[in-house]
Amino acid sequence: MEVSEEAGGRAPRDAPPGSLRCPSFPYNMGSRKEFKTQEMGKGIFMQPHRMPWRRSLLRGGLLWVVLCTGCPSEPTSMQTDGSALMDPPAIGDLTQGNDMAIRPCTLTSTWTTVDDYFPPNARDNSYGTAIAQDPAGALFVFGGYNDSMGSYHWYVRRSQNGGATWTLIDDFQLVAGKSTSPGWSIGVLGAGQVVVTGDAKDATNRPSAVTRRTANGGMSWTTDVYQYPGGQDSTSSSVYVGSAGSVYLMGGGKDGSGKFHWLVRQSVHGGDSYSILDDYLHPDSITNIARAAVEQSPGVLYVLGTRSSAAGLHWVVRASTGAGGSFVVEDDFQLVPGKDCYPRGIWKGPGGSLFALGWCSDATGKYHGIVRRRQGNPPTWTTVDDFQLVVGHDSQMSGIAADSQGALYLVGAGRDRNDIFHALIRRSVDGGSSFATIDDFQLVAGKHAYWYGVIKDQQGNLYVVGGGTNAQDRWHSLVRKLACN
Repeated sequence: MEVSEEAGGRAPRDAPPGSLRCPSFPYNMGSRKEFKTQEMGKGIFMQPHRMPWRRSLLRGGLLWVVLCTGCPSEPTSMQTDGSALMDPPAIGDLTQGNDMAIRPCTLTSTWTTVDDYFPPNARDNSYGTAIAQDPAGALFVFGGYNDSMGSYHWYVRRSQNGGATWTLIDDFQLVAGKSTSPGWSIGVLGAGQVVVTGDAKDATNRPSAVTRRTANGGMSWTTDVYQYPGGQDSTSSSVYVGSAGSVYLMGGGKDGSGKFHWLVRQSVHGGDSYSILDDYLHPDSITNIARAAVEQSPGVLYVLGTRSSAAGLHWVVRASTGAGGSFVVEDDFQLVPGKDCYPRGIWKGPGGSLFALGWCSDATGKYHGIVRRRQGNPPTWTTVDDFQLVVGHDSQMSGIAADSQGALYLVGAGRDRNDIFHALIRRSVDGGSSFATIDDFQLVAGKHAYWYGVIKDQQGNLYVVGGGTNAQDRWHSLVRKLACN
């Protein structure tokens, strides 16, 4: 690897063989100019010595990096073929084939609504569950709505201008007139290449796990329909795109005896076909469902889900023992013994800590928004946020991301004293050790609202997705944006 002297950089010492060739490193990092490189799977990542990353892009076939103080320490990674490793999408700041300017930005103080979607054939319910960005900068929103007959569709919408305008690129039911429900994430494989998953009823009303993939920005889709072998029902909760193009589907399937198995299915061919990676049935459980996953390192997967017991639903994390290896239970949690927990998402944050989030019941049956963090040596899971908007009323947490300065943003909802949900954003500026509510939103005052997901895009803007009810008590799918200027 070489760094040009005219850019003010110094060549890294002991660069590994096969590293990307980087001709110059513009920077504004003060006097320190030492760099280190480290191999990571197929490619490498580069990180300034004791200095944080800002963002990177591919320009003219060459990797350019801008560094600045006060930014996250998490490196952006790139494969040797020049494609981004989008893990996690909320942290990676890489765009491909784009000559955009790179500069630090500052988040504004005001969230603005950039999409308020209620399909023309919707009856009373439209909601967004996930948002993602591809390497070309296009935004994708995944969600659902019920039609005039009351059956549910899922939809995918796309924006190619930062949320200013949106186009519907998928409106789907597996069988016309039979409900189809979206999962809670979008998998990004490349520019215009996304994967979505969820549940759909067939002609006999049997639920199936359904996954759809587009390689051309939504002009066409392929569909995978799955039933657990010998079983009756199957479900799919989320999709996660890991290293080297691996695609993971989390869900469950009912066997012939009526027990629900926790399932992780994997595709090593970019979603062309799937095989079971983890089939878990706790000996004391009737229902086990995988909900979400994240890689700690290439091929080392952490999966969040639930298992039932005579003492309620448990929050469970299973970890693979190595790339392609078996799984072990690393966390089995209830806020109060015997009371249900509903985990929703798991995420890798700056510095490599893992965060799991969802909600759990207290002794009175009221739910608390819960965030648990994995860190330390040896690593352990501990609760870092136990939240109710109003004490004695339900709160739930559904999504998490980081901004360009490393602050964490947690989204969900909480009920007020009148049991009306408010869409909430909570922020941590100390790596997740504590959170404070910074935004409380309702589309119409006194009506329900909820956030399900949050991301940071390549320009540092933040987006949240969810829904809110209007004055006529109809749920609208909503996207709001906090611009980074």
